[in-house]
Parts: sequence; structure tokens; C-alpha cells
Amino acid sequence: MATKKLSELTTTTSPNSASIFAIAYSGSNFGVTLANIAANLPAVTAASLTSSSTLTTTGNATIGGDLTITGDDLTMGTNTSGAALIADGTNFNPVVISGDIAIAANGAATIQADAVEGSMLNDNVISGQTEISSGLADADELLYSDAGTLKKVGMDTMKTYFSPVAGSSSIVTTGTISSGTWEATDIGVAHGGTGASSLTANGVLIGNGTSAVTAVDMSTKGKLLVGDGSGNPQALAVGTNNYVLTADSGEGTGIKWAAATAATPTDITVADESSDTSCFPLFVTAATGDLGPKTAAGLTFNSSTDVLSGTFAGNITGNVTGNTSGSSGSCTGNSATATTSTNVTVADESSDTTCFPLFVTAATGDLPPKSGSNLAFNSSSGVLTATGFAGDITGNVTGNTSGSAGSCTGNSATATTSTNVTVADESSDTTCFPLFVTAATGDLAPKSGSNLAFNSSSGILTATGFAGDITGNVTGNTSGTSGSTTGNAATATILATARDIGGVSFNGSASINLPGVNTAGNQNTSGTAAGLSATLATSSGGTGLTGAVVGKQTIYIPAAAMYPNTTAGCADLAQVELSNGPEIKVLDFDASSDEHAQFTVCFPKLWNEGTVTFQPFWTVTGTNTGTVAWGLSAVAFADNGDINTAFGTNVVTTAKAHSGTSNDLDVSAESGAVTIAGSPSVDEMVFFQIMRDVSADDQSGDARLLGVKLFFTTDALTDE
Repeated sequence: MATKKLSELTTTTSPNSASIFAIAYSGSNFGVTLANIAANLPAVTAASLTSSSTLTTTGNATIGGDLTITGDDLTMGTNTSGAALIADGTNFNPVVISGDIAIAANGAATIQADAVEGSMLNDNVISGQTEISSGLADADELLYSDAGTLKKVGMDTMKTYFSPVAGSSSIVTTGTISSGTWEATDIGVAHGGTGASSLTANGVLIGNGTSAVTAVDMSTKGKLLVGDGSGNPQALAVGTNNYVLTADSGEGTGIKWAAATAATPTDITVADESSDTSCFPLFVTAATGDLGPKTAAGLTFNSSTDVLSGTFAGNITGNVTGNTSGSSGSCTGNSATATTSTNVTVADESSDTTCFPLFVTAATGDLPPKSGSNLAFNSSSGVLTATGFAGDITGNVTGNTSGSAGSCTGNSATATTSTNVTVADESSDTTCFPLFVTAATGDLAPKSGSNLAFNSSSGILTATGFAGDITGNVTGNTSGTSGSTTGNAATATILATARDIGGVSFNGSASINLPGVNTAGNQNTSGTAAGLSATLATSSGGTGLTGAVVGKQTIYIPAAAMYPNTTAGCADLAQVELSNGPEIKVLDFDASSDEHAQFTVCFPKLWNEGTVTFQPFWTVTGTNTGTVAWGLSAVAFADNGDINTAFGTNVVTTAKAHSGTSNDLDVSAESGAVTIAGSPSVDEMVFFQIMRDVSADDQSGDARLLGVKLFFTTDALTDE
């Protein structure tokens, strides 16, 4: 290539990297390519760098000011679709957007499904909106969550779901109104309300059927709510102090307050007082009338000594202790001046075996009575005993007599055979035996024979036979010839004088018919007919029984026929095996509290439907000697009767002490009368309740009830 000047060269705007530039360096000429120049260029620093074409740098470019790109594209090595330049605190890097939003290559941003959460919403997202006061239409929609899924609902659907809505005449959908204030009209009684807008303070509500309730003011102390029989109850004001409520049909309410009328008792309960030394008798100020009892300090009574003390006027019968006033003439006997008794009160004593007769030391005078241990009297046997007796003795002598026979009257010194016996009157014994001896004379022993008897009540002497004349009526057959009897006794066929029997004349010649017995009519059975002791057969209208059955009867109820109460009941029935003999079935009753059991009885028709009594049979397994008291109450029920009825009054037996020997049988005394509640009658069931009354006994162990004997009274022979 020919040498040219620089000015002769053509300028190119697109040199390539292989283009050669001529340079001189340190006195030598060199040729370098554009690539060599670019590789050895230093870092470019410029206040402004402008390129009309592509500006390329292989290293980092630092721009101290703003970078302005007038074109539309910023081309980077990482150019992922949807990426954005995101600062990381040092540099901006292309990052693909992820999470709750997505950005497309055209720049469109999309909120991802389920991405919006409550925390992303502002608190005023609803309250910050304008509230409408009208114009809500069926086509309007609300956003709601359906089990976590957002859905919309139209107001037309909402209105149907919540029907009825405001403006409806009633609320018919069931449910509970748990809050809010009811400000509509008063709720009527028919709908569970009161029908009232306000209620009286401290008042009592009164129902009025379907009308609104009313109230009675009860705020005043002492008011009573009473009915008037027609309208609403009224408040009766408190009465005057010490007044009492009194029934008065003239009052609208039927009662009123009135002054108490003191009742005057016709009887008072008087307790025995025999130990107090200072008592005051009661008296009244007139013979009759309702009078208050009074006492006086001058009239006293010593209940221990039975002495009445005071000033007395009038006659006094009995002993006087102390001085009497007045002249002797105003007193009977020596009562004004007496210091010595002219009479003593003697009590009968017939049982003491050791008594001492009283005597005095002179025949006359005011002398003190004395006794001696050598003169004794047995009031039980009537025997007087002394060291010796002087003088005549009339009567029997027990013991030896001393002295000669001549000094005694009769055979008293040697007598061994009585010449007289003491005979007592006997007029009631039906079986007596006359005494006889075996010879007409002599000292003989009295004898009797079973074939010779005397009824001292009827005066009839009975023997196997009689010999000799008999005067009077003869009961039984007579033997012997007519010549040996007086009158027509041997040959008589009729009565000498006819007699009436049951109103029919009878002379013995023929049978008679008695009205009410073997022919029609009535028979007078007054007299002793009701006391006949013979047995009347059932074929003759009798019972065939030899003893009376009308009166007190018994029935035994064993513990096995009883059952414990559900509340406060005794232990269940137990069968106890003892070491010997019978096994027992018992109901155990505790000592710590009252326990109960029950049983039933259907009495026969012949029961008189009155009170009953009972007698418990029981035992104790132990040695404590404490007492046990049993109580019984009852109630009767007829057909269709209400069994849910309380028992009658409980009657408790006298507490009985246990013997102290384990398992000894205890039989309590018969109780007082038990009145059966209800109206006992024929064909009724009687429920009995037996209990142990621990307040009336002190047995420390269980009382084991074996059974109860019931006593009842009959007033008929049969249940017919």
C-alpha cells in the first residue's frame, strides 16, 4: 500500500477489532489493533458519557449520577419473563415475583387465590364506607364465608332466610333471644307475660285469669294477705298490740283484728305436791262467777305434814295442833284446853307378825302408853304371847298349860279333843262336803265322803240316795212304793197345779207348743236365757261353740311378715342360728336413732273396727340390761282409698329391761290403745308401722324384733 498522509485517509464509522493503528512509542513505530487499544484503555471517568450507538463495556460501569435511558429496553444477562428489579440492600437484581401476587410479561399483576387475609385489610374497610339509609334491594349482594370458601349471597336470599323481617306482625321462627331490649307493647298473660307495664314495689302479684296481673302493696310491716271470697285478695292492716285475728262473717274478708277474749277454764291441771313445806291455798272472793284465784300470807299449807295453818272460824272436825281460842263453852269437849287425848285413832293391822300391845301403869289418870318386849302380839295369826297369863282364858290355848286340873275350867289342863269348833258362814261355794263321824257318841275324828256333797250357793244336798221322809222338792227320780211316799208322788201323772211355760199353761198331761220355739210366734227370752251355758248346735241356729267368741281376740305377726322402711328403716330380715334349739328370724333396730318397719293386716268382719293394742316379742344379742321401748301407729284404707296417707298417732309401750343374758326372750307389757287413722271399716287393709323409740329407752345394743301380738275386739260371732 502506498504511503499516504493522515489527511489523505478516509474516515470510517465502523472499524473492526482487527483494524491496525500506527503508533510511535519510545522512538519506535508500532502497529496496534483496535482490540489491543480497547483492552488497554484505562477506566473511563466522565461527567457525561454519550453514545450515539451501542456502548459496550466488559467490566463494571459505575455511574455516580442518575442513569437516563431514553430507549424502551434495559437488556440484562438475566431476563426472566415476569422478573422485576428488586433491591437487596446493595444492588438491584432481577427477581421473579411470587407469593400473594403474580406479574405477567406484559406487566399485569394478579392477586393469587386465597391470598387476601384479615390482617391485610384495614380496620375501616367497612366502617370507613358510606352507610346507606335506604335503597337496599333484593339484587344487592353480600360477601360471606361458606365453611372457609368466600361466596356471595343476594339480599333476596337473606330476606327469605331471616323471615320474618322488620315490619312483620309476629315472630314465628323458634330460637332464643339472648340479648337486647324489648321495647314493644306489654307481653300479655296468654303469652307468658304479666300484661302490665309496671309493678308495685314490695307488692304481691295477683293473677286475674287472662287479664293483666295486679299487685297488692305489702310494704307496711304486719300486713296480711286475705281473700274476700269473690274478688282479688286484699291487704289486711296490722292490728292493735295484743289484738288477735278473729273470724267474723260480717267482714268482707271474713276475719278481723279484735281484742283477745280471755277464756275462763272450767278445769285446771293439778299436780301432786307432797314435799313442799310452804304452800299457799288458792281461793276466790265469791261463791260463783269467773273469778281470779288468790292467796293470802295468813293461810299456808305444809304439803309434807298435811298441816293447814291460819286463823279459823267455825267447827273443825279432826285433830287440832296448837292452841285454840275462845271459851270452853264455844268448843266441843275439851278442845279449848285439852293437852291429853281422850281418844286415839287406831288403824287396822292384820299382817305384821311382831306387834307390842300398849298399856298404862295405873287403872286411871292421864298416863303415857307403854309396851313391853315380854308381851307380843302376832296380828297375822291373832296369837298373843306373854311370859305367863293369870286369870281365866276363854278360847283355844296353844302350848302347855301349867297347874293342876282343879285350877282349870273343864278339861283345859288335859284336853286333846275339842268340844266346840268355830264355824264360818259359807254361802257361795258350789262344791262342799258335809262332815260326819262314824258313831253317835265318843271322841271321833270328823270325816267326809265324795258321795255326799253340798252346794252352799243353792242350798242343795246331793247324795247317791236318801232314806227316810223328805220334806220339800225332790230333784231326780224317787224309788220305792207309793206307800213309802206322801201324797201322789208315786202315782202322779199330772201336776196338781198347772204352771205357765213361756206363756203356755202346762200340767204335764201332754206336750205343749211354745211360740218362737217349735211354733210360729215370739218367745220372751228375758231372764237367764242369755246366760245359758249349753252348746247350741248350728242346726238349731247356734254356733256349735262351747265358749264365747265375742270380745278381745289376738293375732300374731312374725318379723318375717314385716319389711323395713325405705327411709329410716331397720335392718333387713335376718335368720340367726343359735347354739341350741330354734333358729330365729329377726329385724334389728339400732340404738342410735329411731328405725321403722311396716306390715299389713286385713281384719275379719267380726272386728268392731275400734282401737287395738300390741305386745312386742324381742331379744338382744348381748349382756347389756338397758331398756327397749316400741311404738306402733296405723292407718286403714278402703277400696279406691289413697294409700299416700300418713299414719295415725304413734303409741309407745312401757320400756322393758333386758335380762342381761344374750338371746333371752323379752315380752313387753301390752300397750295402750292405738287409734287407727282413716275410717276403719269392713274389707279394709290396715297398714301398721312399728318403730323403736330410742328417746324412751337406754339399751346400748340392737333390739331384735321377733314379732308383735295384736289385740283387737270382736262384736259378732262370724264374718257372715
